[in-house]
Amino acid sequence: MKAGQYITDGTAIFILDDVRDGNRVGDIVLKPTLNDGYIKANGATVKASEYPRLLKFAQDNNLCVSDSEWSNNSATKYVYDASADTLKVPNAMGRVLQGEDELITKSAGLPNITGTIMSGDNVAGNFSGAFYYDKHTGDHLDGGNYGRTRGGFDASRCSAIYGNSDTVQPPACCLIAQIKY
Repeated sequence: MKAGQYITDGTAIFILDDVRDGNRVGDIVLKPTLNDGYIKANGATVKASEYPRLLKFAQDNNLCVSDSEWSNNSATKYVYDASADTLKVPNAMGRVLQGEDELITKSAGLPNITGTIMSGDNVAGNFSGAFYYDKHTGDHLDGGNYGRTRGGFDASRCSAIYGNSDTVQPPACCLIAQIKY
């Protein structure tokens, strides 16, 4: 018998549970394998009647929201549709689990990148931060005596973290996010 399975004696229904891991129904944990009595925290829609303890946990803790609200809090909330007997579970896929004072979903973000360009006689020395001096072209503007200076912008000049990924990616060890039911 596996944890999470139903057992009946004809008069009552029991759920087999393995309490040795210390996790409670609704706990989201990271493990190298999907454990018995757990469901992936991948945003799937499941049959609610097959997960009565998980549904009760979500309802008792005011974690059930509408589909539109779920899209803003998909990593922490559930969607319950009683008429369809469905429960959409949180989606922790591709997210870093982080401690916080409240149950929220955070969007990716980076700090601002700044630099300066100053005009003057020594143009090459007037770039800072992510801006850099590329070259003096020698071309003249409007027939005058002033050449053009070309500058560039490269965030990796401020920090080597820029340019290493197409998205915000901290160093990570990926495991299976799962919810105890």
